[in-house]
Amino acid sequence: MDLIRSLAIAFSMYSRVPVPQVEWSERSMKYTFLFFPAVGLLEGALLLGIGRLLRLGGIAPLPRGAFLTLFVFMYTGGIHMDGFMDTMDALGSARPREEKLRILKDPHTGSFAVLSCVLCCILVFASFAGLDSEAALRVPACGMVLSRALSALFLITVPGKTRKGSAKMFADAASRMVTIIALFFWGAAAAVCILLFGGVTEGVAVLAAAGIVSLWYVVTATREFGGLTGDTAGWFLTILEAVILCISCIFSGVNL
Repeated sequence: MDLIRSLAIAFSMYSRVPVPQVEWSERSMKYTFLFFPAVGLLEGALLLGIGRLLRLGGIAPLPRGAFLTLFVFMYTGGIHMDGFMDTMDALGSARPREEKLRILKDPHTGSFAVLSCVLCCILVFASFAGLDSEAALRVPACGMVLSRALSALFLITVPGKTRKGSAKMFADAASRMVTIIALFFWGAAAAVCILLFGGVTEGVAVLAAAGIVSLWYVVTATREFGGLTGDTAGWFLTILEAVILCISCIFSGVNL
């Protein structure tokens, strides 16, 4: 039952998929991070299905890109983009660490957040529109699993004293070793699928980019904020998925 409750909490927190409401106790949150990649798995599967329907319907590339971009934000409810915007506001302030941490928790939206959001959405939209085949969506779909496996893994394993909110609750409640092993296998499975669907060249490029972005994320978040937070996790996930999507677009033969 703890597994089922954790699964429900993962989907209710990180998606807009309707699930039964369960009590958020320490026991029921024990495996929430373990199921975080499952949220990405369903998102990727739906992305492939919607992409197929749009192509079968003869939808032109630009509106197809718009529909797929809207789907990503509708599925997650914008929770990861919210963390991305908060983090970009904090980083853009060029203030001392304490002030940056205050900005992370500030509910107001600053100019750096708005500008970053617009630029990110343009990149995602253009990349979706530029994918020249249905098969080209497979790597970005796998990337939605990989990004969540890495995001949760870093929150559990990277030391930090600034973690608060739901990220802290899930990390503290996690059955640590079981979750780490499960996330490792989620990530490994996603990486294998990326290599299979993307081929050696695209697959290696995507995984190399994921490694670079991951290293940059951990170093930057530790240096600027003293550790990882739920907001920085959303920032990382948003950037990594956009990078993977962009690489897939480039390898599909379309110049951005």
